[in-house]
Amino acid sequence: MTSTAKPVFIHAIPITMVRDASEFREAISILYGDDWVSTEQRGSDFAVIVNRAIPRDLKKKLQEDKILRSDEETAEFEERLWREEGNGRTAING
Repeated sequence: MTSTAKPVFIHAIPITMVRDASEFREAISILYGDDWVSTEQRGSDFAVIVNRAIPRDLKKKLQEDKILRSDEETAEFEERLWREEGNGRTAING
């Protein structure tokens, strides 16, 4: 008996790039439709799990659609988060 299971592909997106987790999940489900398995937090990343190869430009497309922060915005957000955590505060992703 041959297996009909599709291969699983995982792509990691740093949490600090994601503007809004629910919008991110919605965008992934729209992009991948039936091939989308799940999007889950794994450490400091969101793991996007799909049943087909993920295009190399996924991050760029999501940045163009304003779902993800640009690389520059992410660096600024991470710096602000680091400063706020250093002052005993915890920043909310947003």
